Amino acid sequence: MRYQKTCPLVVLVATLLSAGCGSPPQMGLDRGVFTTVDALYTAVGIKDMKQVDRCDKTLRDLHAAGRLPEDAFQALQRIINRARDGGWDSANSDLRWFMKGQKR
Repeated sequence: MRYQKTCPLVVLVATLLSAGCGSPPQMGLDRGVFTTVDALYTAVGIKDMKQVDRCDKTLRDLHAAGRLPEDAFQALQRIINRARDGGWDSANSDLRWFMKGQKR
């Protein structure tokens, strides 16, 4: 009987972790990346799509130059797309989670 109660909980935890509820991907120690992600956080917070687009271009350039790892780039792209779709609050929350989870 105990197995029946524990199994769904284990599945739920595993699902949440695989869906991104664990640690965010690391963006590395590049100062330019850090500055751009910080600017993106400000842009999302004030709902400034023009500034979000500028940050997106800079992040794409940094990624192309090998300064922003692929998994972090993809996570930031999902956040940017959420903001573009009008999900400012969830984009802000996700970006805060991303930034707080960075190890320096």
